[in-house]
Amino acid sequence: MSEIIFDTGLSESAFAKTRLSNLLSESGIAAFADKKFGSDMTFSFSEWKFDGVKTIGDGDDAHVHLFGRFGEEEEMLSLAEIFLRAERGGEAERYAAAAASYAALCAIEEAKKENVKIENIGAGGIYVKNAAGFAKKPALLFLPQTLFDKACATGGESYAKLQGFWISKSLSERRSALSFTQAVIAYRALAKRMPYDKSDESARSTDEYDKNYMHLEHVINGVDKSLAESVDAALELPARSVEAERKNTRAIHGVHGAAEIKASDETGKKSYGATNTSDTTDGAADTLHTADRQKENPFPLQAFYAELGIDDGAIKEVPHPAALPQAEFDAKVAAYYKTKKRSLRARRTFRRNAGAIAACFALAAVIAFFAFSAVRDARRRPSAVGLTSFEVVEAFYEAIHTQNVELVGAMSSGKVSKRYGDIVGSIYVVNKTRSAYDPKNGIVAPETWFAFLSEENAEARRDVYGITSFTLDGKESSLEVRVPERSEKRTPVRSEGGAPLDDGAQTAHTAEYYTVRTDGETGDFIVERNRDTVRLTYKKNRWAVTGIEEKEENVSVDTAAFKSDAICALQKYGGDAVLASSALKEKYPWVPDPDAVRKAAERKPGINRITD
Repeated sequence: MSEIIFDTGLSESAFAKTRLSNLLSESGIAAFADKKFGSDMTFSFSEWKFDGVKTIGDGDDAHVHLFGRFGEEEEMLSLAEIFLRAERGGEAERYAAAAASYAALCAIEEAKKENVKIENIGAGGIYVKNAAGFAKKPALLFLPQTLFDKACATGGESYAKLQGFWISKSLSERRSALSFTQAVIAYRALAKRMPYDKSDESARSTDEYDKNYMHLEHVINGVDKSLAESVDAALELPARSVEAERKNTRAIHGVHGAAEIKASDETGKKSYGATNTSDTTDGAADTLHTADRQKENPFPLQAFYAELGIDDGAIKEVPHPAALPQAEFDAKVAAYYKTKKRSLRARRTFRRNAGAIAACFALAAVIAFFAFSAVRDARRRPSAVGLTSFEVVEAFYEAIHTQNVELVGAMSSGKVSKRYGDIVGSIYVVNKTRSAYDPKNGIVAPETWFAFLSEENAEARRDVYGITSFTLDGKESSLEVRVPERSEKRTPVRSEGGAPLDDGAQTAHTAEYYTVRTDGETGDFIVERNRDTVRLTYKKNRWAVTGIEEKEENVSVDTAAFKSDAICALQKYGGDAVLASSALKEKYPWVPDPDAVRKAAERKPGINRITD
């Protein structure tokens, strides 16, 4: 008989304190294939339990291990270990990982059909017969869920690698939880990475809620569409579940509107773990939140098998007829995640301040009233009529820098207007709400932060957001454009560059700048170097920004060192922030231009000023 041995990472005394021994009676599930390994496997299931504990090792290295007997003499390895060996090994190890992944998904899929109680278990708790015995008759073991989860949480091994990466704790319904784990295993097998890979559980849960992962179709060029859609749908279940919970808590009496789902064995085949109405645990598991319910579409196992490239004990190259030229594929993926990153950043900034927003709801409503009143005053709205394409681009980035939603809309149209309006609008609302809640707690521009920096307030937590060192077509710009109001009825620009302008004419400019902001939680400076190709279209009588091709690179910033250098420069120049900024730009090219710092310092004291 083979022996399953799991290291708890605990000494005998620590093991006694955790009382894990009380969970040894908990059952796991053994799954045995009815035929040799292949694309059409079926499984039968039975209960399995650990036999007991034993201490292995000496002195400080002595750990309590859980042990239990299983099957024949072949070695059993956890799926997590199989994946690890595939990373370090050769063709044989990669085949073993592919075959084990497919078998695990087949077993889970059949367990869902037969209502077998396989619980929410990660790859560290799924044991698979080694490759040699696997080909004859695949066998898998799903360890007892509660016991394994607690042992991972208290043991020396990384909880995330064994359990956390593979499950979602926001999914309380068993079928949805199993679908999520299926999708993670499939994603790991094909993409060679985890979809949600933050070791910190809170950060990982946040990513799940925001669907912050790379879609499978964006990792594998030309991957089977049905497979990608199925994997993505399951990976996004946590977000839908959390949102459903939030909506349900607002409903009368907090009723979830659940429906009782009773499983039936349509084939007449007797299977282990069938629903027992006297089992309260099963009853809870079979109660699905209405909004948490996933369409009961089976996992596309055949598509997954084909994508793995399994062929007679080896891995073959998988053709992808739908694949794009690699350069085109990479460009599309990069553009998608560039946009997603910005949207995610704005959404999380807004969410971090939800408490302040709620506390100041009434005040925010008043602010919104006056803001919308101003918008309705058509005579005072900004207008791009009479501005050159160059000036329109300048005004557009000025709007981003100053969080002017109205100006963004006036200088752009279509998807650009919507996307950047949403981003700027989120930052604007956060700024106004914070300022209303605490006048010292708003968002300031980089030049304002620098203009009023002192040794006393250097560590003051003020959020920074804005653009620095802006150039357009290689020309420096102050981002202070004289934008006309509609009431001025400016004469439209009818020619540019010596050529007449007709409706639909197009042009482009290159904008280079730094985006400077601070992390809302740590206060660390985050800097990106940007190079945008800005495309404009002439519409009737004005230029409008209609497309932006963005390129960015992160600039490494040691916030503590930067602040120290800034204070030293201020002291050297007698507190003159203008001279200090000029001296710092050689080492920190993203520091605001001296002229911008001077203008910020000349503004009325108390406006966007950092105070002690």
